[in-house]
Amino acid sequence: MSQRRGPDDGAPPPGDGDPAGLPPPWSEFVVPDDPRELAAEAAEVRAELARDARRRRRRALLRPGLSLPFVALLLLLVAALSSLIIVMTPATRRPPDAAPQATPTGEPGTVGALLPDLALKDGAGRPVGLRQTRPAALLLMPDGCGCDRAAAELVLASRSSLVTVELVGSQHAPGLPNGSADARVLTLADPEKGLSAALAGPGPVQPETTPTAVLVRADGVIAEIVHNPEHPRDLADALAHLSG
Repeated sequence: MSQRRGPDDGAPPPGDGDPAGLPPPWSEFVVPDDPRELAAEAAEVRAELARDARRRRRRALLRPGLSLPFVALLLLLVAALSSLIIVMTPATRRPPDAAPQATPTGEPGTVGALLPDLALKDGAGRPVGLRQTRPAALLLMPDGCGCDRAAAELVLASRSSLVTVELVGSQHAPGLPNGSADARVLTLADPEKGLSAALAGPGPVQPETTPTAVLVRADGVIAEIVHNPEHPRDLADALAHLSG
C-alpha cells in the first residue's frame, strides 16, 4: 500500500498515484494497492445513494403539482372498487327475529292459539319442536296426496316474506320441491299423527287425502288454517303479515 505523505515531504512527483495539487482533505487521499480494502467504504456510499434516491422520490410525491392528482385518483379508485363490491355481492336476507311466544288460552291447534307442543322428526330422524320455528307456514302432506305442486307453490309464495316453510309428511319427511334452493324450508314427518289430530279438533281422526296449510305468526299464534288450499301461491299476502 502506498504511504501517506506528510506536509514536509514536498510535492508528490507526477504519476505516483496521489492526486497532486488538490486541497485538503483530497490531498491526503490514498489509493490502496488492493481495491477490496475499499469494500466497506463502497457499501456505505451505495447505502447513502439509495437513501438519497428514496428522499428524492418522497419529495417528488409530496410536490403539490403531483400529490393532489395522485390522491384524488386513489380515492376515485377506492370508491369505484367499493361500489363494484356492493353491486356484485348478493343480497342476504336476514330472517326476522322471533317475537316472544304468546300465551293464549285457546285450545292448541286452533286459530288464535298455539301449535301443539310436539316434536316432529326431520329427514335424519332428529326431533324438531313445532313451536321453535316462527313465523312459519306448515303444509301437511298426507301420503299419496299428490301435494308436490302445492308444496312448490307455497315455497314460491314464501320467498319475499322470510317465513320458514315446514313440509310435513305422514310417515316420512317429503322431498324438497323445485325452487327451494334459496328458500327457508324444513321437511318433517309426523308418524304419530299428533299434529293432524290436533288440527282436526275433537273426535276421531279421519284419514286425510288432501293438504292442509297452517300459518303461524312470529309470536307462535296460529293465524289461519286452510284445508285443501287450491292455490297456495295465493297465500303470499297472508304470509307477508305473519312477521308483523
